[in-house]
Amino acid sequence: MKRRYYKVWIIFIPTDGEHLWEWQNWMQLYEIIDPLLTKTRGNKSIQAFQTRQTGPKFFIRPMAWTKKNMEKWTHHSPLTEEFSDDLSFSFLELWCPSEQKCENEAQPPDVFARLDQDTDITGTAHGIANQRLVIAVAKELYASEGTTVEDTIAEIFKLAKPLACFELNSRWVFKKRDIFSKEIRWLRDFFKKGWDFNTIPSIEMFDFQDAHYEIVASYKLVNGALEKTFNCAPNLHSNN
Repeated sequence: MKRRYYKVWIIFIPTDGEHLWEWQNWMQLYEIIDPLLTKTRGNKSIQAFQTRQTGPKFFIRPMAWTKKNMEKWTHHSPLTEEFSDDLSFSFLELWCPSEQKCENEAQPPDVFARLDQDTDITGTAHGIANQRLVIAVAKELYASEGTTVEDTIAEIFKLAKPLACFELNSRWVFKKRDIFSKEIRWLRDFFKKGWDFNTIPSIEMFDFQDAHYEIVASYKLVNGALEKTFNCAPNLHSNN
């Protein structure tokens, strides 16, 4: 078992905003985060999970982080244009290094990202911010590349135009063949059950009971701009 500590950004993007799984939008995001990923160890892998309403099943195995591979899963790319309207995006994960390497080493990644589209069982969007992007950067990497990380997050804000964002310190305990130890991957124990999807995400949705994380800053859309508030939660001893 190995444990690492992370800077984590949970970014809530408007339901009616630009969909990041669309090829043109994703390639902008690719260019934004790629300079940071070059600072990580080993190979990088990405895997998208989505369904196809008609025609052959659409399943993409983990792929190397290359521009060409992004065309294989993004909607309305040169490779998916003909059937993109039949695709329903669920989520994707980016591992740096790859999930397989992390599991072999029992070592959490240097950088992890996950993009979710939250919907109910009928496919209807959950609330006003159903796109959720999570970026987790290991503290050691942040210590050496903090400027690159902060610039990356700022550019993501410009592209995604989020309604809200929360910056956390959190641990990630990683055990071989134990998916339930990957707290950041699933955001387990972060949110309360039953929070109102139809309101702008707020600190009230977090579950602080026995938490192993702390919220160090929050960002909320005010008059068209993101306002940052520091120390918006008590110290929750995230290093325990």
